[in-house]
Amino acid sequence: GLVWRLVEPDALQAEARAWARTLTEAAPLAQRATKEVASRTATMGWIESVRFGETMRKVAAATGDVAEGIQAWREKRKPQWRGR
Repeated sequence: GLVWRLVEPDALQAEARAWARTLTEAAPLAQRATKEVASRTATMGWIESVRFGETMRKVAAATGDVAEGIQAWREKRKPQWRGR
């Protein structure tokens, strides 16, 4: 795994809960796609992994969640993810 933050042992549970809250607020399709890209490209060569990532980006760009994310950003509000 990747380490991106170190915390004191007594702060670990609070940090883990805060991170879990952040994940639950994120776009479900984006999370799913990110996990799939990371998983499937781990054994691919550079060119193949870039192509796969670009294909996934195009698929994601056609979803309603992307449109909602852009609209929410423009309106300065939290997006209402639908997973579609």
